[in-house]
Amino acid sequence: MERFSRDPHTVLRLRRSPLGPYLDLYASQLEAHGYSNTTGYLHIGIAGGFSEWLKRNNIAVSSISEEVAVKYLSYRARNHRSTRSDAAVLRRMLKILYEEGVIDKRILEQTQVNLLTVEFASYLRDERALSETTIKRYTDIISSFLNQRYLHGPVDLSILCAKDVISFVTKEARRIGTKSSGIAGNALRSFLGYAEYQGRTSSTLATSVPAVANWSEIGIPRALPAEQVERVLNRCNRDTATGSRDYAILQLLARLGLRACEVAGLKLEDIDWTISALVVRGKGGKKKQLPLPAEVGQAIAEYLQNWRVQTLERSVFLRHRAPISGFSRPGAIGSIVGRALARAEIDCTRKGSHQFRHGLATEMLSRGSSLADIGEILGHASPRKTQIYAKVDIDSLRLLAISWPGGAK
Repeated sequence: MERFSRDPHTVLRLRRSPLGPYLDLYASQLEAHGYSNTTGYLHIGIAGGFSEWLKRNNIAVSSISEEVAVKYLSYRARNHRSTRSDAAVLRRMLKILYEEGVIDKRILEQTQVNLLTVEFASYLRDERALSETTIKRYTDIISSFLNQRYLHGPVDLSILCAKDVISFVTKEARRIGTKSSGIAGNALRSFLGYAEYQGRTSSTLATSVPAVANWSEIGIPRALPAEQVERVLNRCNRDTATGSRDYAILQLLARLGLRACEVAGLKLEDIDWTISALVVRGKGGKKKQLPLPAEVGQAIAEYLQNWRVQTLERSVFLRHRAPISGFSRPGAIGSIVGRALARAEIDCTRKGSHQFRHGLATEMLSRGSSLADIGEILGHASPRKTQIYAKVDIDSLRLLAISWPGGAK
């Protein structure tokens, strides 16, 4: 370890820690693979930190498990400047412990998958700026893929082949349907691209992920009619904390067409009351500023002033049951919408929040707004996403209809 740390006291302290005998082996591997002094110092610091954390928590080396490894990574994330190297270093350290007979093969294999998905999640968060919801969905898919592929052996990405990739996507398509399996394909492409960047897979593997046919624009948007929107809003009991909160949330969905994830992610600092505007965090970490209509602003203000509990939590909308916090997932907004539809005695095929978004677009179109204006409000990255609403403009479509030969019968 002396090559990567010039402080003899630090080296002595690490050698006396639970993983001391194995840290020198790790340092030797770093030197053999040509790591620089700076990178080696970083890696030894992470591995040494794990060793000292074990000592502070009275965890024997022989008791190291997947749960222990994940707890250390959570500790690092809370108390240090966590990086993608954390999981990678821990994975290499555990491999050394397995090779030295300290932990068994089963523990190594379980932990390798978990640490690899943690490492991938950090990449999606730091480099791709994906939302936490998308990161959770992608890592769940990759964890399933890795556990299926390496059920009876160590995790070695270099032995992956196109057959493994195609087989997984095909099985997922049969199990969860075309739309969800399309997401699985996207997750797999992203992971294999990341693995290629890390030098763990071949350069062509990501291109072997099959595309799943999903004609997302062949239908007509399922919009909630304006009169039903008003009924849903009027049925909220604004004299209670829950009713006031739900009313403000429904106003954002109905008047601004926000996505569920955008409502759940709204922070107190995102609202500028002086100019009546709010900043919305959309897909991929993108931000947009929207005007805050008086009716929507009043609904939010009433909730904040009269019903929101005093807390350090910065989310605008909070759970009203312990633990008091913001909504961790956009699915909670969908649940609020489902209950609101039930109160209003509205029986519709879909119960989610997106029908308010479709309803706003349809209403804007009927009032003469252009598709470009609608796309701007909804935050569409591409005009193609907005073109689907042309299908609901029946009056304009009639002008394009070709007369039936011989006249109407």
